[in-house]
Amino acid sequence: MKPIKIFSENLSSGVQLEVDALKSMANKHLEILEGCSTLEEYVSYSNAPMQYKFVIDRLRNKNAKVLDIGVGRGESSLYLASLGFEVFAVEPSADFCSLIKKACDKFNLNLTICQGVAEDLAILGESDFDLIFFNASLHHCDDPSLALLGAYKLLKSGGLIVLSNELHIKPWTTKRKFQYMLHNYPEKIGHYGGNEHAYYGWEYLKFLRKTGFKKIQTYPICEKLNPKEKLEILINSRGVNRALYSSFELMSRFFYYKVVVFINRYKYLHKLMVRISLIPANYIGIK
Repeated sequence: MKPIKIFSENLSSGVQLEVDALKSMANKHLEILEGCSTLEEYVSYSNAPMQYKFVIDRLRNKNAKVLDIGVGRGESSLYLASLGFEVFAVEPSADFCSLIKKACDKFNLNLTICQGVAEDLAILGESDFDLIFFNASLHHCDDPSLALLGAYKLLKSGGLIVLSNELHIKPWTTKRKFQYMLHNYPEKIGHYGGNEHAYYGWEYLKFLRKTGFKKIQTYPICEKLNPKEKLEILINSRGVNRALYSSFELMSRFFYYKVVVFINRYKYLHKLMVRISLIPANYIGIK
């Protein structure tokens, strides 16, 4: 197994706080890893197979070179490596990088673990990627424009960049309100002490356009899931007690997901609702 490649230790105060907050989570998942006998069992603790399937199906070259950014516990990178992709996993947390390496050793997978932040991709020392994936990680960057510019330069012509599961603000909410919730009710927005920022849907599209991507698409997140399954994922992924949500909140979420499922059936309606930030989406840029 390759050693961990430390390409950047340039951590802002916000990212350092996030790295510190992840230490206990890394220890918890090390226990989970030790209790798993197969890769499939370990990956089942995430939604990676479901989240990545839509773009994997678009890559005809099964030996494609993939840059997976902000991978956390690493299930997504491990899953991609198991499919035969050449994977480079970028993660600022040394504890998570160590966890991923132990998983690679245990399941005999070969991927390159790169410790550093997305804003420093210019010094990664790699290029010609077929796919670059930010999975709920761009909004953790202090400078998303710089991170995307670095990613753009590493993509080969015709390569894809995907922003998936990014924190987005509804049109009736303000960033000021988000900051209020972040500081007063962090458990309601799944905050774990990380370097959180939030953007409207149209801002993610603007980020991609300003970076230089000419062809930009949007695609539904986990489109095959029904509203009940989406609600279960919301609660479980945030690791919070169901009691934190009132019956009214849960019912409202359920009907919201039903509306989203309906909207996603119609391509142009989906695009419009994403642009006004009513629903989240996968944002895809083609170089």
